This record gives sequence, C-alpha cells and structure tokens, in this order.
Amino acid sequence: MELMPRHRNLPTFFAFSAMLFASACSREAEGQSPLSSGPGPRESLEWMVLHEINGANFDRSYPFEQSAPIREVPEGVIIEVNVSDDGVADWLVDYSKSGLNYCGTGGCLKSLFVSDADTGYILAFDDQTLDFAIGDRNDERVIDVSVHRVMCSPFNDDCTYAFAWDPALKRLVERPNRRGETLVRAPIGVLDPSQRAGSQFPEAAPEALQRLWRDTAKACPAPTDDEGLSVAYATIHSVPDLDGDRVRDWFFQAPAECPGNDTSYGEQQPYRIYVSRAGQDPELAFTSRAGEQPLYDVASRPAILISNPDCGSDSSCPNIRLKWDTRTQRFDTTE
Repeated sequence: MELMPRHRNLPTFFAFSAMLFASACSREAEGQSPLSSGPGPRESLEWMVLHEINGANFDRSYPFEQSAPIREVPEGVIIEVNVSDDGVADWLVDYSKSGLNYCGTGGCLKSLFVSDADTGYILAFDDQTLDFAIGDRNDERVIDVSVHRVMCSPFNDDCTYAFAWDPALKRLVERPNRRGETLVRAPIGVLDPSQRAGSQFPEAAPEALQRLWRDTAKACPAPTDDEGLSVAYATIHSVPDLDGDRVRDWFFQAPAECPGNDTSYGEQQPYRIYVSRAGQDPELAFTSRAGEQPLYDVASRPAILISNPDCGSDSSCPNIRLKWDTRTQRFDTTE
C-alpha cells in the first residue's frame, strides 16, 4: 500500500512560519492589522509551494542536471476558503494538483491555514485525506474529512471526522460527523496552537507532560543489527474537554515494550487521561487497562470518555462510558 510520508520537509515549514510572523509584525509596526487584506498570505503560500515543488528532486551534488525551475503554482493548489467567519480569508493548500508525491492510497495532503487576529495565521490542519469539504451544519462552519483506515482505525474502516473552528482555543474542535456519528477516535491532522507540523516533541502539551514524554523515552534494538538502536516516545495529544471547564484535556500513552527477538510488536501500554488545571500541572484522572483504546462522545459538552477494549465493531463490545462528576471531581461510569 502506498502511503505518503506524513509531513513534508520541516525546515521549509519553519522558514515559512517565520516569514508569516515577520510579515504580520511588520504590518503592525506600520499601524496595520497583522491580517490586512492584500496579496501577502497568498504570496507567502505561493513561495512555500514553489519551494517544495522545486526542491522535491533537487540534488546539490548535480546542480547542472536539474530541469528548469517551476515559477508558477499550478491552478487549484492554493484555495481561499472561509473557516473562521472573521471576515479575513483562510487558506487551503490542496496538494492533489501540485505534481508532488504527497498523494497515495490514503489520498492527498491538505494544509489549512486559519486567520488569527493575534498571530496572523495558524496551521490548523495538515494531513493526508481521502476528501476534505467545508460547509455549514447546525448553524456553524464545519469541515468534513475522511481518512484512510490505516491512519486511524484498527477495525478496517475508513474514518470520517468533522471539525469546527474555536477562536478561543485557536484550533479545530471535534463535532459529530456528516453521518451523525458522535464517537471520535484519536485525532488526525489537527494541530494544537504552537504545535509544529511533523514535530515529534509535544510543544503544545503542559510542561509536566513534556517532562513525562522525555522520561518515558525508550531505546530498543532495531529490527536489524546494522541499524543499532531506535528510540520510541510516548504519544501525547489533546482531547475534547472532558471535565466541563472548556479547556481541552490530555491523552498520554507510554511507548510500547521493546519487541522480542522475532521483531513482533511489543505490548501496548495502558493509556492515561489528564484533565487540565488552570495555573497548575494537569491532574491524572483515568488510567485504562492494557489493550483498551479511548473514544470520545462529542454529542454532549463536556464530552464523555469511552474506554474501548480492542474487540472490533462487535455490538457486544464492553465499552466503559465515563462521565465527569463535578461534585466528586472524578469520572463515574454511566449507563
């Protein structure tokens, strides 16, 4: 199965982000809004895409054998969209028409930049999708995304997500999908504020979880002797608000045990849910049993945590539904 690399060249993104930030600052210095209308954002995106197209196959060892550089972005790659409803253009970069190898069985890379009054633009979504549609539902702007099952589901089903922009959180937040399904699995493509595309380090996580990420790193023998050691890190990402404080909470799962001599996958660790605490370290609120995976029911706010044993889509699968009790400040099981 052909699945593209999850993210493009990181230095390109860092340089691009720095350029956007510098552009916003210079406009503020001139007494303009950092989101002043004009060609600035589109030109910046054109520079990014052209840099990627021309750099994709460039080899510094053979600079005289390169084809002539592409000087115009292919039509349909950079699209003005409206996600934030703040009166300022948002931008979608659709790599399906770029000619780059950012497509495969799992679809093509989509990068969404949403306008923000404080910082200029935020990279809100960056992932390979089967489809990506923006429309209106339930009186709000909603993004519908389908993702190949290899990237999102252990049950051989493609995943369908829906998101809406939350200006207070400065990120996309989960919504029931277009089929009315309210159970959400692990997030795909959505970035928390300050999280860099392709970065393994959880920049957006609270400092206590960043320390835990470092402390639980594990060096394992690589599958073949000539590869030496490989380092595995914990998985950390934000999840929908579970305790009703309107702040996102956190998922943590330590890296799996090192595989045995047969190079089989090691045993997965239980996951943990930490609830955010204003001005304090997040608080451990739930630890799963081994083999369970979380689901989040976003039909209600706050969302309900569902700890789901790995038993596929069988209707008899013994899900554990956990709802936050504001009185006891802990999760209680629900019917």
